[in-house]
Amino acid sequence: KELLNSLINKAKRSFQISNKMYQQLSLKENHAGIIAAIKLPIDEDIYNKEFLIVLDHLEIPGNIGTIYRTLDSVKADGVILVDSISKVNNPKITSSSRGCNLIIPSTQESYNDALNKLLKNNYTIFLGEPILGLNYQEYDYNGKIAIVVGNERFGINPDWYNHNHKKVYIPMEGNQNSLNVGVAASILAYEAYMKRKNK
Repeated sequence: KELLNSLINKAKRSFQISNKMYQQLSLKENHAGIIAAIKLPIDEDIYNKEFLIVLDHLEIPGNIGTIYRTLDSVKADGVILVDSISKVNNPKITSSSRGCNLIIPSTQESYNDALNKLLKNNYTIFLGEPILGLNYQEYDYNGKIAIVVGNERFGINPDWYNHNHKKVYIPMEGNQNSLNVGVAASILAYEAYMKRKNK
């Protein structure tokens, strides 16, 4: 009741609905009996932030949610969803991110708009690559950075390579040639966080 009352006090409007309506609206069987409609934090000033992650044409909401959870832990400044198939307000992203997509500033952009704004604002662009470039531990990740990870099947848009960038890879010694994008983004984000924290 205390939680419920605090949410009602914060809400612009609140409604009590029937059990039948609640069952139609809820996505899980394990739930708290509360449904919220929340305005997402769209940050118009995101390109003045220091530490951004670019999700290039990602498809799977669970992967995007995993990345948001990690980015909350490393205090990333924002997320740019480029030509995203799954939108940031997808309920599956909210569920898998544990609501982190509601608190980390995000913007959805076309590839050309995102690229031009990153270049105009002097970001160092790191492209997550399975084998090319330098080992991810060899960069210092200081200053204004944007780490780009690509689509689960097709990788990064090839046009990123036509512009000023740094390639970064995560060494792998098994039989696979790439990591899950959520895992790879988490490794790169944590490395950047530790380097920036200890600069």
